[in-house]
Amino acid sequence: MARRLLSERLVDSVSVIRAASELFHARNHPSVVAVCSDGLEEEPDNAALRLLRARAWLAMRCDVEAQSDLTEMVRLDPTNPAAYRVFGELSAQREDLESARIFFHEALRLDPGDRESKEWLAITSAMVRPTAVAEKLPAAAAAVGHPILSRAAASRPRPEDSGRGAR
Repeated sequence: MARRLLSERLVDSVSVIRAASELFHARNHPSVVAVCSDGLEEEPDNAALRLLRARAWLAMRCDVEAQSDLTEMVRLDPTNPAAYRVFGELSAQREDLESARIFFHEALRLDPGDRESKEWLAITSAMVRPTAVAEKLPAAAAAVGHPILSRAAASRPRPEDSGRGAR
């Protein structure tokens, strides 16, 4: 009897995940949240359902809800690389690129073959790099549009200007 119930629950879980995945790929994110929420009432520790719901929340720009699901995933399984990757995506969406890079590094540490995390890490690293260069080189600050550093560079006399007034 217990085996049959466990088997039925497993089949139900797989069906719910399959349905939620199809809804996610169809970009019907509110329905994904509803289906996953129903499934999580039965199986609150189901990482696949929690991840799908977090990704749907993220797609709908419901950051707090996505963060809540991801935090619960990490609490349940701190070695789940997908949770860290989606945390990285959330951080990137919030334009917190340094945090995003940390999350993508952790996802890659846990799963070195994760191509998505590698791509995201490359993207966020490229986005962080121009700002770092801009802080060291005022001309680069103007090129990347860094407002504070650009003004500072514009207010400084340039070496070639110092000789013009003496003639």
